[in-house]
Amino acid sequence: MKKANQLTKEGNMKRLPKVGAVLLAAIIGTAVLAGCPQDAQPEPPPPPTPTVTSVTVNPGTTVARRGDVLDFTATVSGANNHPTTVTWGVDGVPGTQITGDGRLTVANDETAATLTVRATSTFDATVSGTATVTVIPGAEPPGPSGWIADIDWSSHSGANIGFIVDNMSAYRLVAFVGSVHPNHLLGGIPALAENHGLFKDPSVFDRTRIITVVLVREEDLIEHDNAGTLPVLGSSPFTNMMVFHSYGMPNTHRHMISDRLGGRHRLIVANPTTYNVEFRLNSPTGPAIGFVSSLTNSTVIHLSDHAPPELETLIFPIFRFFNPVHQELDEIFPVWPQGTILEGQPWFISLATSVALPSVNQTINVQDLLNLFPISPDEVWIEIVNTTDIPIVFFQEYSPIPDSMGWFQIPSAPPYNRRTIIFSTRQGSGQPLPYLNIGDLWIGPMVMMRTTQITCPDGETMFQLRSDHLYRVLVSGSMLEGFTAILYIDDGERI
Repeated sequence: MKKANQLTKEGNMKRLPKVGAVLLAAIIGTAVLAGCPQDAQPEPPPPPTPTVTSVTVNPGTTVARRGDVLDFTATVSGANNHPTTVTWGVDGVPGTQITGDGRLTVANDETAATLTVRATSTFDATVSGTATVTVIPGAEPPGPSGWIADIDWSSHSGANIGFIVDNMSAYRLVAFVGSVHPNHLLGGIPALAENHGLFKDPSVFDRTRIITVVLVREEDLIEHDNAGTLPVLGSSPFTNMMVFHSYGMPNTHRHMISDRLGGRHRLIVANPTTYNVEFRLNSPTGPAIGFVSSLTNSTVIHLSDHAPPELETLIFPIFRFFNPVHQELDEIFPVWPQGTILEGQPWFISLATSVALPSVNQTINVQDLLNLFPISPDEVWIEIVNTTDIPIVFFQEYSPIPDSMGWFQIPSAPPYNRRTIIFSTRQGSGQPLPYLNIGDLWIGPMVMMRTTQITCPDGETMFQLRSDHLYRVLVSGSMLEGFTAILYIDDGERI
């Protein structure tokens, strides 16, 4: 028994340590599990640090005269989504300055032979790029004198307005009619001027007409007048404008001068056609950036870089002509042809004028537009074919209607064709229009005498007009025997 008790005691003594070890392991395991969750994930590494390696200024070298304005761009190279902004600086006299977007103005009293333009990364000020500007020797242009000093810079209103402009550019501009000559001066337009009225010169605004207005920068005018080279300035103006003046009516339309004019990009336009063309920015109703007269060889329009969020520059050509029937200025525009994704929409040219890209030199020929794209006047025309022995007049109800050139009488045989607009719309090319009553159309031998009603060969008295279509009326007979006037409607001829 003693031995048994001893065994039992010894056995108990041997088992107790094992139980304690298990309990201790359980306690330690629980503590470890509580401190280190099983589903924890390692933290992601930090993103790579952006770096800027170089800044390139474009153009790298150029020349300038005192008083010139030049545009520079900077391309910032680097990695890891690096910032691309820069700060600009230039040495020289205090008047020589450069703006935050890279526009350099050389002071009129600049004495340095060369200037250094510097663009410095805003992210890393140790990285920069430079460009060298050689200042052309010679005396700076003198201040205004003579006829230039007498330019009228005031804004006119009421009955004294020839036309109104909004000058969105930062330049003082001088306006001439037709060409740059003291005898053709219209007046001055201050920089950033809104609702600026130019004086109604009686020798210019004496009738309803279209006027080509030439705009030049004041500093260029002073320089070329001093050098005796005004004709050179006339061939390369700041821009041209097409102004419509309605005699006896308020001329309250405001002509916008875009702030994008005068930059490093060039649109070169050849216009061998008989159309006058105005180019507008970003929409058919946007600010005009230039006007190109018919039968001209090479008109240059200068544009600056577009600003974000614009991705590109869209330029819309608009064909403009005076409509003597309505005594107003009509506009037509090329449209994208059938089968294209933009079918029927106004045609445009796209220019990549980003500050980060090289300068653009884009050439456009207006004749190519006429060959490739349909032109949409959104109007209905009737052509009168006169085979009689006397001149005749076309009437709509009791009103005599002039032809497209403003003449009322249509000459006699040999057959003479004259076209006139009888309906105008802005509903879109080829759209169905209201019905026309044939009984409203007449012809007669004089403006005050309608004698013959126009009829249709099939006896129809009503037909539906379609925009951009031409309908013909054949007038035959004589004053002695009487006239017949037949309107051939069919589906009209697409024009």
